[in-house]
Amino acid sequence: MEQSNGTVSIEGYTENAQMLERLLTNDADFAKAYRKLIRKALQEARRRVSNDIKFAIGVNKDPRDAYKAVKMAVYKSMFGGNISILSRKKAGAWQTKYHEPRTLVAGQRGGNRVPMSARTIQVNSYYGIDRGFILRWLEDGTQLRSAGSRGGKLHGNRGRISPKHEFSSDAPREMEKAIGEIADEFAAYIEQVVNG
Repeated sequence: MEQSNGTVSIEGYTENAQMLERLLTNDADFAKAYRKLIRKALQEARRRVSNDIKFAIGVNKDPRDAYKAVKMAVYKSMFGGNISILSRKKAGAWQTKYHEPRTLVAGQRGGNRVPMSARTIQVNSYYGIDRGFILRWLEDGTQLRSAGSRGGKLHGNRGRISPKHEFSSDAPREMEKAIGEIADEFAAYIEQVVNG
């Protein structure tokens, strides 16, 4: 297992390299079955990591569901995969139509009668790439930033976000568990092949 840049990855579980090589040579369906096994284990790990982050302080009240930025992938060229918060992918299916809650103010009758424009809805909507950006901020934190000055006078600071480290603390543990699951399934598969 390897961790870097917000990504925790399995770099090909090959404890029994000779048996793995033999299965790849003699069993045409093994590579497909093994990657399916890796995918299943990583999907469970991703679900557990996402669920932990969903209820973590700093994310639990996010109406745009930043916890969904946790993604997983299975490698095509080798046996392995990763769980990451670095996904740059942007797809329409990932979009969340977010509407800020509207409340009545004193003197207002019946709420807002003016529909949102298409542009307002677009600005308020949330994409997978945006979730990843927000989740990385929460993971690593931000520095104290100046609010700017006018006439040489400082107008205060914008504050800072303290690092939460939910992903970096949860993901390695869940990947270790996924590796164990893959190892057990691999051992069972080898035993099945040996026993005919």
